[in-house]
Amino acid sequence: MMVWNWTVRLALPVLLGILAAALHVMWSEAPYKPGVLDVIGTAGIGVAMLGIVVWCVCAWLGCEGGSSAPLPPATEARARRPALVGLSSLDDTAAGGRAPPLAPRRATQIPA
Repeated sequence: MMVWNWTVRLALPVLLGILAAALHVMWSEAPYKPGVLDVIGTAGIGVAMLGIVVWCVCAWLGCEGGSSAPLPPATEARARRPALVGLSSLDDTAAGGRAPPLAPRRATQIPA
């Protein structure tokens, strides 16, 4: 996990540099007059860079250990709520056999 954290911490600033270099080439070294697509592309790169800056700040300043606070206990209403069973073939065996492969499956409720 520590290797992943440091990989992200080091790769994000490199990615910001690459995007900044792309903006530099688009606007200062372009052999043609900037058009509408250049403006749209710049806006897209700018939004991406903003997201990467936020991710980079969170990667460098965030807590490495994750959340240390315990989860709150389940309330009574949540504990009494019936759980939905997934759409597995086990639901069909309780009804007396397997459903045909193309038959639609429905979720069933199991009482708590």
